[in-house]
Amino acid sequence: MSPYYLCVVLSLPALIIYLLGAAQYLSKQEKNTCQMTYMFEYPQYVHIHLEEEIQKQYPQYKLYAYAEGFAVGRIQSMRFYGIPVLFIPGNAGSHHQVRSLASVSLRKSLKDRTPFHFDFFTVDLNEEYSALYGGVLKGQTKFVAHCIQKILRFYSGKIDSIILIGHSMGGIVAKGVLLEPNITISQVNTIIMLATPHMAALIPDTYIAAIHQKLKHSQSSFNNSGIVTLSIGGGPRDVVVNSNQVIDEIADLNVLTTQIPSVWKSTDHLAILWCKEFVLVVIRALFDTVYVDTKYPKINTDKDYRLKVFNYHFLERSAGKKFAQYKSKVQFDSGGEWIEDIRRQYTWKALDRIGTNNKSQVYLMIRLIGRQDRLTIQTTNLEARNWLFACTASSIEGNSRVCDWGWNLSNKSRIMPGGTHKTKIVDLDPVELKALHLTHVVIRVPASNFNKWLSIGIDLHEKGERRVNVGNKFNAIGLGFGKLGTIETSNAAIRYEVNLDNTTDSVLFKLSHPQCNQKNYRHHSAVELLEPGTNGISQVRLFTYHDTTPKIFKLQTRNTAKDNVPGIKSPILRFTLDPECVYTIELWHGSLMETVASAVRYRWPNLYGIIVGLLLLILAKYIDGELKLVNSAIVTTITCALCLGLGIGLEALVALGIIHVCAAVVCCTVILLGSTVYNMANRFLARSLKFSMTWTDWILGGLNQLPLLSATILLAVVPVTCGALAMFLFLVLQFLKLVKLYEDYLEKLLLAILRFGILNRFRRTQNNHRSKEEDEKEDDGDSDGNQIAFQLLLFLIWCTAAIPAIPSVLVWAKNYRYSTRLETEDPFLMMCWTIIIGCASGGVTWISPSKLGYFSSEIAMVLRVLGWGALVVTGIGYPQQYQYLMPPFIVAGTSLVAIRPLIGFRSLIRR
Repeated sequence: MSPYYLCVVLSLPALIIYLLGAAQYLSKQEKNTCQMTYMFEYPQYVHIHLEEEIQKQYPQYKLYAYAEGFAVGRIQSMRFYGIPVLFIPGNAGSHHQVRSLASVSLRKSLKDRTPFHFDFFTVDLNEEYSALYGGVLKGQTKFVAHCIQKILRFYSGKIDSIILIGHSMGGIVAKGVLLEPNITISQVNTIIMLATPHMAALIPDTYIAAIHQKLKHSQSSFNNSGIVTLSIGGGPRDVVVNSNQVIDEIADLNVLTTQIPSVWKSTDHLAILWCKEFVLVVIRALFDTVYVDTKYPKINTDKDYRLKVFNYHFLERSAGKKFAQYKSKVQFDSGGEWIEDIRRQYTWKALDRIGTNNKSQVYLMIRLIGRQDRLTIQTTNLEARNWLFACTASSIEGNSRVCDWGWNLSNKSRIMPGGTHKTKIVDLDPVELKALHLTHVVIRVPASNFNKWLSIGIDLHEKGERRVNVGNKFNAIGLGFGKLGTIETSNAAIRYEVNLDNTTDSVLFKLSHPQCNQKNYRHHSAVELLEPGTNGISQVRLFTYHDTTPKIFKLQTRNTAKDNVPGIKSPILRFTLDPECVYTIELWHGSLMETVASAVRYRWPNLYGIIVGLLLLILAKYIDGELKLVNSAIVTTITCALCLGLGIGLEALVALGIIHVCAAVVCCTVILLGSTVYNMANRFLARSLKFSMTWTDWILGGLNQLPLLSATILLAVVPVTCGALAMFLFLVLQFLKLVKLYEDYLEKLLLAILRFGILNRFRRTQNNHRSKEEDEKEDDGDSDGNQIAFQLLLFLIWCTAAIPAIPSVLVWAKNYRYSTRLETEDPFLMMCWTIIIGCASGGVTWISPSKLGYFSSEIAMVLRVLGWGALVVTGIGYPQQYQYLMPPFIVAGTSLVAIRPLIGFRSLIRR
C-alpha cells in the first residue's frame, strides 16, 4: 500500500471518531438543574449620553442604567445614590443580560431593608467578534474606561470607586480597563469575571496576544493594589470556555460554580448569568462587602476584609448565608456534659438523648493519640456557627480531664452538597495539632440544636489506608475494557480518595447498592473531581436514597501528560460517604468516545497549527517529487516522532483527515458547481459595475490571464478597506482560476481523444508504438493535471492563511456604515496577506522536480523545516498564544515556491 493510501486509511477513520467524540462532548452534558431568576418588576434600560466627542468616536457603543418599577423615574432623572456596579457583556452579549443580577439585588435590598442599594449600569458593545479580533477589544476597553468616568461623576465625589462584573470576554475588558491611561486603579475596587477565557482557545492576531501578555505582566501591580479580582467558571457544562481556561494568575480567587457552597451545579456559558443559586451567592457577597458605618455607605476599602467575604461565600462557607467573623479563642461554658469516646470511627446521634432529663449542651471529645494523620468530622443538622475547637485538657471535672477554652476551628469546615438536611464536613490533621501541644478536638452541641436528625460522624484514620492509586492500565486502546480498581468501604468510614495518573482522560465509577445500618435509611454521599488545572473541584456527582439502583457516573478528566505540563499533580476523586452505610465502588477507564471527547474538550485548538504544518510538508513532497525510499522513511520518521513526542498524534491524524476531506470538497465543487460559481461571480460583477455579461466575462478572464493586474487591483483594495477583504477576494479569484484550469484541461483532453481516436490510441498503447506528437500531447496532459493538483494544494494552504481574516472581514462588514476603512486591523497579519497576494501575482505554476536549475530539493528541505517548526510550536504547553505565527509560516513557504521560476530563469540565462 502506498503512503498516500495508508494516510487516507488511517486519517479518515480517526476524523470520523473525532467528530463522534466532539458530538458526544457537545451533546451529552449533565442536565441543567439551575432555577431561573425572575424580575421584580418590568425591567427598563435608560440610555446615558456620553460626551459628543466620545459618542462620535464610538457610535456603535452605548451606556445604560438599569431600573425597575418605582426606581425608573429616579434613574431617568439621572439621580443615583447607591453603590455603582458596571456589567460588561461578552462576545455577542447583550446589555439585557444584567437584569438577573440587578433584579435579585433590588429584591434583597427591599427584603432585608438595607440602608443602601446597588445602582447597576451596563454597556451595549454591539460586537460579536471580540473573542477573535483584538481590535474590537481595544475599542471596547477604551469606551468602558470613558463610561467609568461618566458613572463616577454622577456621585459627586461621594463614591470614588466602582464594581466591574464582566461576562466572557467582558472580563478581559474589565481587566484591560485598568491599563487605560485615564483610569486610576483606585477607581475600581472589585472585578468579578464570569466564564472569562484567561487562556484563550484562539489567539488569531497579535492584538489579542499583546493584550494577554500585557495583563500577565501587570500581575504585580494588580496584586499590590486594593482591587479584589475573582474569576468564576461554569464547569463541564460550559463548552465555550472550559474549566482550565478560567484560571487567572492575577485573580485573588479562582473557583468553579461546582465548588461554590449552596450552588454545586455546573452552568453553561449563558446560564451562569441567570442561575438563581449562583446569582444569589454573588449578590450576598456584594452586600457583605459594604461598609455601612458611614454617612454614605460604600464598599469596604480593606482588601483583606473583602477577600475574606468572597472566600466565605464562594469557597469556604461554613455556616449561614451572611458573613461573620469567627472568634479565634472561645471560653467553654460550665455545666455541660463532656463525652470522650476512644473509638476511631463512630457516629453520635442526638436521637438517643431526646426524651431524657439531661438537656445541657454536650461536648464531644476526640483524643489526639496514635499515628493517625487525618480526622474527618461530618455533621448533619447541626446549626451552631461555633461548634468545633481544639484544646488542651488541663482541668479535671469528675473523673475526666476537660478543657476550659479552645481554639475555634469552625471556619475550617464547609457545608456539603446533597441530602435532606444541612451537612458540614471538615478534615483536620492530628499530627499538626499535636505539634502545637493540643490534646483534644472538641465538638460543642448546644442544647437548642437537639433534634432527631442531628448526628455527628467521627472518622479518625491514616490517609494512606483510604487512598487508592490507580493507573491507566491496558484497556484495549481505551475501548472501555480496563478496570482501574474496586473500593470496599468500611463501616463508619467517611472519606476515601482515588489518585488518578496524568494519562487518564476519563473515568467511570459504578456505585452498587449501599448496605445501611437502618432499613429505608435516607443516605447521601458525594464524589468530587479535583483537577490541578482548575484549582479546585471541577465536577460533583451526588448519589442519594432517591435512586437505589446501581448507578454509573462519568467524569472527564484532563490528560496533563499530553499537555506537556511538568510537575503537575494528578487528578483526585474525593468520596464523601454516609458513615451509616457501606459502599462498593468499581472504577473503570472511560470508553473510547469519552477519551476522544476529553481530547476535544481541551486540545481542539491544536488542529489549526497541525494542519498548517502538514500542508507545508505535503507541499515539500510535491516540490521534491518522488523521494527515494530511505529519504522518504527519514522524513516520515521525523514527522511521526514529533507528533508522538509532542502528544499530538491523534490530532495529527485528524488534521490529515480534514485536509483530505477539504481537498475532496474543493474538487467536487470545481467539478460539479464550478460553472455555476463562475456564472454567479460574473453576474455579481456585472451588477456591481453595471456592465454587460460579455464585458464582465472578459474582465474575469483578464484577471485570470493577467495575475499582475489582479494583484494590483487587490493591493489597491487594502488601504481603502482592509487586508482581510483583499485576501478573501484573492481566494475567490484563485477558485475561479481552478475552475478555468479544469475546463481547459477537459477541453484539451476531449480534443486529444477526437483527434487520435480512442480505439487507435488503445491499439498503439498495446503495441508500444507511440508517435512523437502523441508523446507531446500526453506530456501536455500530465502537465495540466499536475498544474491543477498544484493549484489545489496552494489554494488549501492560502485558505488556512485566511482563517484569521474571518473576524476582520466580519468586523469590517458590521461597521461598514460607520467607516469603510478598518482602522484596527492587525498590521502584522495584513502584511502577511499582502505578501501572499503579491507573490501570487507572478502566476505560480507547476515545475517538474526533474528540471535542473530550480533547486527543488533545497526548497523542499526548507519547507519541511517550516512544517516541522509549525508542529513544534503547536505541541508546546500553551500553543494558542502562537497561533498568529501560522500565516508567517505559510508566507515563508509560498514565497519560496513563488520565486522558483525566477531562480530557473536566471539559471537558464547563465547557461
